Amino acid sequence: MIRTSAIIADGTFPCITAVLQGSAEECFRKTREAGYDCVQLTMRDVSDYPLEECRALMEKYSLSLSAIATGQVYLADGLSMGAGDEGVRAACVERLCRIADYSAALGAPALVIGAVRGRFTDAASPEEYRRQLDRSMGELLDCCERLDVPVILESFNHLDSDLCNHPEETLRYVRSFRSSVFHMYLDTMHLFVEGLDIPEMIRRYGKDAWSIDIAGEDRISPVLSRLDWPAIVRAIRASGFDGTLTFELRPAPPEDSAGRSLAYIKTLLQE
Repeated sequence: MIRTSAIIADGTFPCITAVLQGSAEECFRKTREAGYDCVQLTMRDVSDYPLEECRALMEKYSLSLSAIATGQVYLADGLSMGAGDEGVRAACVERLCRIADYSAALGAPALVIGAVRGRFTDAASPEEYRRQLDRSMGELLDCCERLDVPVILESFNHLDSDLCNHPEETLRYVRSFRSSVFHMYLDTMHLFVEGLDIPEMIRRYGKDAWSIDIAGEDRISPVLSRLDWPAIVRAIRASGFDGTLTFELRPAPPEDSAGRSLAYIKTLLQE
């Protein structure tokens, strides 16, 4: 059964990927009022959402956590999984494993691996970066396998990542680790930036995707986007996808982007 999730952020750093921003209480309340099933946290470290507070809000608003976005580990703190500096690389893995422990205590939402994988320029060469990334990924997967916490690797566009820019490449990389907790996921905006046929990519890879991020051009709401959302949603249904649709959008425009965007996609899912 397809679930829906709203990405939230606490507002302490600039963020165009969280459709709801503000205090945890406010974001959980608005997520429930909008009709979502789940919340995805945007997290720099576990102190961003104290464990007991988050658990209480999940119970109060009858919401589960779908995933934890880790991009700010890199964007705010500069910790890269592919860093040539071994101290930086190790600190990145340590941070991610701490977040994995947090996840395990809250029902094991997935750890999102997007920006935190870093760039080639984080190491002396692309080859060194790739060795360091592989090492970090292996260590993280060892940790998450013990905790039974899923790790999901985003198929990113080439402007934001130097590898895994096509779903086939991303899926091949995931499968190379032969880990039961490692999965790929898709994002409609990244597919758009890559110039790929979004419905065709979803039909082809949707069944292998843990989740699919819903976003128009430059993270705008589907209600304002020029993308062919009826065709995209038909492809989601046809693919056999059975994960979470995560709304990774700017908080505005339009007003009440979280509610209006979800209502629009739900209407298409019911057609």
